Amino acid sequence: MSRALRFTLLIGGGVAFLLAMLHAARVLESADRALAGAFGLPAEALAGSAATAPLVVGALLAFGMAWAAIDIHRFDLKAVVSGSAVVQLFTGSALAALFGAWFSPFLPSLAVALAYAAGALYSRTEAGQRARQVEELYGRRISDGAAAALTDDARAPLDAQGRVQELSIVVCEIFNHPELMQELPPGEYTALLNEFLELASESLVADGGCLVECDGEGARAIFGAPLPAEEHARAACLAGLNLARRLNVFNEKAAARHSGRMADWRIGVNSGLMITGHFGGERLAGFGAAGEEVEFARRLCAANLIYGSGVLIGARTYEMAEGAVEVRPMELLRRRQDENWQEVYELLGLPEEIGVDERDRRDLYWNGVIYYREKRLAEALEIFQRVRALSPSLDGPVEFYVQRIRSLMLNGASADFETARLLNSL
Repeated sequence: MSRALRFTLLIGGGVAFLLAMLHAARVLESADRALAGAFGLPAEALAGSAATAPLVVGALLAFGMAWAAIDIHRFDLKAVVSGSAVVQLFTGSALAALFGAWFSPFLPSLAVALAYAAGALYSRTEAGQRARQVEELYGRRISDGAAAALTDDARAPLDAQGRVQELSIVVCEIFNHPELMQELPPGEYTALLNEFLELASESLVADGGCLVECDGEGARAIFGAPLPAEEHARAACLAGLNLARRLNVFNEKAAARHSGRMADWRIGVNSGLMITGHFGGERLAGFGAAGEEVEFARRLCAANLIYGSGVLIGARTYEMAEGAVEVRPMELLRRRQDENWQEVYELLGLPEEIGVDERDRRDLYWNGVIYYREKRLAEALEIFQRVRALSPSLDGPVEFYVQRIRSLMLNGASADFETARLLNSL
């Protein structure tokens, strides 16, 4: 149960109990008689259900007004809501009197005033203001559940000035914009792109991500912030897999709606030190992430085009999620000429999702990569051709290695045969 809901129940229950005590003591009976007399109603109209109805209505309003006072962040709006409720209570009482019925507005109005005062007082506390801070910083970038957890967890920092954290990021982008723009009318192109962005952003947020970008290029979400998560790499991999499956279904529907045109999407997942904070200026600003690891994730996303893969993950991501995901090695990358090589992996799925046949093909593929890196090209080619024969459909990474090895064998692998690719060549 969220902190706001707990305080709503506490305030509403307390006010309802106080109303019951006041009603039992008949504290407001003289005021009721005076107003009823002003409306021209006899004293008998105040008896029976007419005497208990205001108590029931007041109790319900106590909970509703407490929630409104806590949930609405602007104090002028809170005052408008509470004032309007009181006006409507007295107006309703006058209208009831026109038909010879009595409804006391005093007890419900007191409930509104007390619940409003208590809720407004709570909202001025540090705990009450945290919900407003979460909404201002993150808005719809995180799920409702994550927002509630972040509001209730006082340990989670809300510093928007900038923090260095080890996080994971998922980048999903479309790479056939020129073709789509040329083949589709502007309206259809915009509709397809918005459908893609809506699905990608909702999928990443639903799987625990914080959406940091959603624009014409694609969607990007970080995992591990603002709500801390130790297994952010695993969560990012799972989110990438889920998104890939949903986008495959999306493309089937898009082809039917847009004359066979589909989005050529790719996904990159990377982990490492990133700076999170509130970026931007007066005209456009929001919570985001920056750093070399963010750029590397975008390069990984684009590298899928080279290898024919769908989802690539970095070495640090695999190191942190090892055992929780199944992968295949793709290639060794170097971010700069003077840096060590880093393995890049194709994300296949979760261990329980990989069947025996697929696992055997994966292991055979892995042997082919080892032979390739040892420059045993003929043996590597033979293995990759076996993997191709065992594959139920076109396998992009296998085709990449088959064509690359044939090209090397045709042109002759030189002594300085390079098995790593420089990042800036992607």
